[in-house]
Amino acid sequence: VQEEIAGFGGDADNVTIFGESGGAIAVSCLLASPLTIGLFHHAAVESGHGSGVYPVDISRRATARLAKILKIEPTADAFRTVTAIELIRGFKRLSRPGTVNLRDEYGINPTFGLAVVGPVYGDDVLPEHPLTALASGAGADVDLLIGTTSEEARLWFGPTHLEHIPRPIARWALGRLAPRHRELFRDYRKAYPGEPGGRTLSRVVTDIGFRWPARLFAAAHRGRTWMYEMEWSSPAAHGRLGAAHGMELPFVFDTLETVTGPRGFLGPD
Repeated sequence: VQEEIAGFGGDADNVTIFGESGGAIAVSCLLASPLTIGLFHHAAVESGHGSGVYPVDISRRATARLAKILKIEPTADAFRTVTAIELIRGFKRLSRPGTVNLRDEYGINPTFGLAVVGPVYGDDVLPEHPLTALASGAGADVDLLIGTTSEEARLWFGPTHLEHIPRPIARWALGRLAPRHRELFRDYRKAYPGEPGGRTLSRVVTDIGFRWPARLFAAAHRGRTWMYEMEWSSPAAHGRLGAAHGMELPFVFDTLETVTGPRGFLGPD
């Protein structure tokens, strides 16, 4: 971008990068990386944050499990012998709940079950955890906009009817993602009584997987920081989408007309 932006009428001294979801995690990592100093000046992080990263040992754990599934050695050369279709099938198996333990030393899965791979810290690209790097001043010269929707997890739970799974199953699923899950689940049940177990789990995943870590990232950033929360609720899928993950994108890109209608993300109107 620095080398080519002038050819598109852009200003190399006024570069903005932004991403949503996995793209937001990538932007968060770029903000924290020592290899990007001076390359961009503004960053927007939509429904992502710098905590969705794996330490090297967890990454190796996932790599070893995938290699076992593919019946190869866990080396770069061995993975090069695997076809794309075989790799996709392997990832599908790796992504099944309980296939690989991705929890860190605190008992937390950094991506809260939403991904089995992600950026890795502990190398030359990302020597430190992004929160540690930001607290030490990394990215302080970059303006940051960061935020989430208010019901992120409904994208996965609403249309699939997972919000209606029984409480014991929802509580068990939370136990695969976070420590003290029984207390956590109980407190959310008290705050939102009478809801199905899956709806409670959806609320927990929204908060601990998106809203809370986004706030931690904003607090760690030493430069100018703005936060937002998208609360507009979509009536699509009979109201089961609400203010789900990705709901802000048609507004950001001014493409509302492409996602309205009987099967539209934003609903029929």
